[in-house]
Amino acid sequence: MYIIPAIDVLDKKVVRLREGNYDDVTTYDISLEEQIDRYHANGTELVHIIDLNGAKGDFSNQEYLFNIIRKTEMKIQYGGGVRSIEKVKELIDAGVFRVIVGTQAITNPEFLEELSTLNEGKIKYADHIVIAIDVLDEVIKYSGWLESSPIKLIEYIDKCLALGFLPFSVYRYQQRRQVRWCRCRIV
Repeated sequence: MYIIPAIDVLDKKVVRLREGNYDDVTTYDISLEEQIDRYHANGTELVHIIDLNGAKGDFSNQEYLFNIIRKTEMKIQYGGGVRSIEKVKELIDAGVFRVIVGTQAITNPEFLEELSTLNEGKIKYADHIVIAIDVLDEVIKYSGWLESSPIKLIEYIDKCLALGFLPFSVYRYQQRRQVRWCRCRIV
């Protein structure tokens, strides 16, 4: 098993949202750079960063995040508001190792198809993509857990595999008798 630590960033601060709720934020007293350095010191090679501002269409964190990405020796898996091929290219050009796509991949099949065939020089973009899939009680969720997809999880994964995408980040959240649990895995 390979564990990839995740860091959420909101307004240039390391945070955690409770169940994706922007009104229920825990802010940590550590900078993103310090948190990345801690993971690196412990032998971590790859970190998963979500720009929560970007997820809402506000890219005011982007230059701050790009400066940190350029400085670190860590490989960065980056997501939050990736809704276009141009944004994917911009992130890879900025030094992002893998770009996380979620909502756009689920809601826009043409986006995935175009991304699967995109090659520039030695860069095959599909090799730098992580497909993020959030699942609540066996239903694929998107747009910050607010919308539900009629697509079945296995069908969606099969479709993505057929297009050449691997790996996946699957976050499964289940409710049972008022007890909630989650399982996160990279396939």
